[in-house]
Amino acid sequence: MSLLSADHLVFLAVLLLPAPLAAVGRGWREEPSLRGTLTRAGLLVAACCGGFALGVVLSGGVPAVALEMLVAAATVVAAVHAVRPLARHGSAWLAGLLGVLSGASLAPPEVLGTGLALLAAVAVLLPLVVLVSRSRAYPGVRVVVAVAGVVVAGASGIAALAGGESVLQPLFDVVAGDPSVSLLVLAAAAFLVWELFPPVPAEESPVPVEEAPVPAEREPVGVR
Repeated sequence: MSLLSADHLVFLAVLLLPAPLAAVGRGWREEPSLRGTLTRAGLLVAACCGGFALGVVLSGGVPAVALEMLVAAATVVAAVHAVRPLARHGSAWLAGLLGVLSGASLAPPEVLGTGLALLAAVAVLLPLVVLVSRSRAYPGVRVVVAVAGVVVAGASGIAALAGGESVLQPLFDVVAGDPSVSLLVLAAAAFLVWELFPPVPAEESPVPVEEAPVPAEREPVGVR
């Protein structure tokens, strides 16, 4: 069974960042309903699975170096999109691209294992993303993760052009050495962010000055 590479996992993590959010103009806003979040996540999974099936059909027709460069470039685009939406349905297009690139890099015996690994990664990462998205620190978290994704993509792209391995490969080896420990650390970090920066309760939200009710003028009472 083949597992997803570190580059693909970073792409997936960056791609899922805006999953609990809704694009409004040139910015993101929190999706108020869990149903809306699950619907958006379902669309991403469907687009990714469809792209994966297309990629399997195309496998063997694209050089490995070109695939690595495409993954790096797509990760950078996904990172920018996570901070500021590039298009209304940009997440779905990027999810389909992730599927295509993942499927196109596989040999036939690896298809089932990698497909299951892709679904498992989504099942693990998405609840953590939704949890952290409810915290006040989520805008900053998105920027930090997006920047980390750009760094990883840059290192991987340079390594692909040079025909060597990424300078971050030792770190990837540590993470891949014991995935269960890495998952526990990631989950603990998500709960810590949510605990330290909980969402502001609705009843404590300040009323903007421009929206504060203005008392109606009353006619003075007196004898004329």
